[in-house]
Amino acid sequence: MTKLTDQMDRPVHRLFPAASSAVAFFIVALSPVSYAGGDTYGALLVSQALVQRGTVQLDEFADYFQEPGGGLRHSVGEIRGHLYFRYPLGVSILSVPIVAAVNLVGMDVRDSERLLQKFLSAIVAACIVILLFAIARMYLDQLTSALISLLGFFGTIIAPTVGGALWSINYALVFLGLAMFLLLRTADEPLSRSAAMWLGVVLFFGYASRPSFALFVLCVFIYLWFSDRTALPLSAGISGLLLLAYSAWYFSQYRTILPPIYVDGRLGLPQVGSSIPGLLFSPSRSLLIWNPFLIVLPIVVWQAWRLQAFTGLMGMLSGSSALMLLVQILYPNWWGGWSYGPRIATEMIFLLLVLSIVAYGNLRSAPAIRPFLQGAAIVAFLTGIAVNLQGLYNPYTLHWNAYPDVDRHAQVLFDWRFPQFRIDREALIRKYEVQSSELGLTADDFVPHQEAVTVLLAGTPRNVTTVFRVGGEHQEFYARVAGVSFRFGTLAAYLNGSLVGEYSVGSAFTHVVDLPGDLIKFRSENQLRLEMHPRAGRLNAFLGAFSIRQY
Repeated sequence: MTKLTDQMDRPVHRLFPAASSAVAFFIVALSPVSYAGGDTYGALLVSQALVQRGTVQLDEFADYFQEPGGGLRHSVGEIRGHLYFRYPLGVSILSVPIVAAVNLVGMDVRDSERLLQKFLSAIVAACIVILLFAIARMYLDQLTSALISLLGFFGTIIAPTVGGALWSINYALVFLGLAMFLLLRTADEPLSRSAAMWLGVVLFFGYASRPSFALFVLCVFIYLWFSDRTALPLSAGISGLLLLAYSAWYFSQYRTILPPIYVDGRLGLPQVGSSIPGLLFSPSRSLLIWNPFLIVLPIVVWQAWRLQAFTGLMGMLSGSSALMLLVQILYPNWWGGWSYGPRIATEMIFLLLVLSIVAYGNLRSAPAIRPFLQGAAIVAFLTGIAVNLQGLYNPYTLHWNAYPDVDRHAQVLFDWRFPQFRIDREALIRKYEVQSSELGLTADDFVPHQEAVTVLLAGTPRNVTTVFRVGGEHQEFYARVAGVSFRFGTLAAYLNGSLVGEYSVGSAFTHVVDLPGDLIKFRSENQLRLEMHPRAGRLNAFLGAFSIRQY
């Protein structure tokens, strides 16, 4: 491979990578949408447990994972009488320095995990943009490299995935970028001893971050077998030794070498009839809608093949992407649960993005077609940006997953009346009303973890009063409001006609609302009244549930 030498390497051009990474950092950091209450809930608390106690057991933090209905968050589970995080530990281990720093200044992760996850996600976003720039810079000038790194990041599913929460995917993408940078930088010559060893380290940490990274590792080793058999033993040996040590330690904790969430999942064929059309044509998980550059990519790769510019590394990128796609097709939860778009395809999309950069860079011998391909790619990326920024800044795209619950009613993925990327307040309310009626759902279907759902509201501007009458003597009383509000106003709580608290109900998501601690005990025939008060002169709607619990 012939590296591009920029003939106009002015000092100002050196600011391009810093500027593009800063743009990515701030756009992600300031985005209001967060999925940190889902699969990643508690990931940084594992880091804190490692910092403070040198263990990944979460027993002393059990209250943090307690659901109002008495169960535990799905991100944790009990193993041999101890509480453990169910998802990969790579994120937790690699985040230890940051968590140690915040602990040192007096911050507790339990008070700020959502904010800390957003901050680390923004750092990851900046790192990914820098890596894309470094890869593009091997073929393109400074300005074009900076442009393609930003367009590629925000014009694909990568941006809303990385910005949504500190998923295991986030760190895996960084290690994918590092591995590809090492391989591309020495594509025309054997890897040096140090580069081969570093590659082994990078591949191990990618696996520790996300075990499905092993698919990419396999393809890298196959590539090295054909291209650089001197480097293969070093890379495989280093990553293998680290893997053995890590697996032994992990087994001592979990009695398995894979995270529980991976053990629980099984690949199979029954879902292929829905996963293939879902990933291709569904309005809410289509790879093409969230990544329009995929329409241009086959043309670029074909031109590279026709001009005999298709390299072994391009073949490796194509093969590993195809393997990842196959596994996703066979995976029962192929849609990725509560996410924006095809989240679990993000690693594959990153590799295909690198493939598009490499393929386009290798077309320097075809100057006639390059402007056409460049223009088509820019249009595709800009279209992708219009779709993917919704996942960072439109909170209704998050709530789209909940009403009805996409994990319990995956058929909503194929409803073109309410595509996720076009959802807004009115469409979300209409979606709830239409789909819940068609599916025959009741209030209990919407808040499955609560013991008693008293009322479920949706729709129009109104004042709402809900009364709970409870019996029994000296029982513990707990009130909860969970749901989605749209500029609603306030919630007032009255006990036996006396005001005991007023709570702000803002736009986006209303979390748990507890009554004050001194009102926990009550006697028989007490009555609780909850009132929703919309702000005057504004359109308001509340979509959620009130519930109570007695002990």
